[in-house]
Amino acid sequence: MKTTLVIQDGVNQIVLTPESDYEKNILNLVNSKNIETTIKVGNFTDCQGGWIRYYEYRPCTFDRDRVDSLMLVLKDKN
Repeated sequence: MKTTLVIQDGVNQIVLTPESDYEKNILNLVNSKNIETTIKVGNFTDCQGGWIRYYEYRPCTFDRDRVDSLMLVLKDKN
């Protein structure tokens, strides 16, 4: 997935360009009417077993403005 950050004429954009059919299918979920999309910021770490664990972002007193990652969460509305 190619990711581009565009800042032009006061408009900020995040552009996601899929490079495989798998990535295209994931991005098609964003437009689905049966999917609820939310945006979260947080920290993500690899875990044993091959999955990724998500930790909700909580600012520290020594690094208050740090945001490690942005995550789009796609889940069924059912």
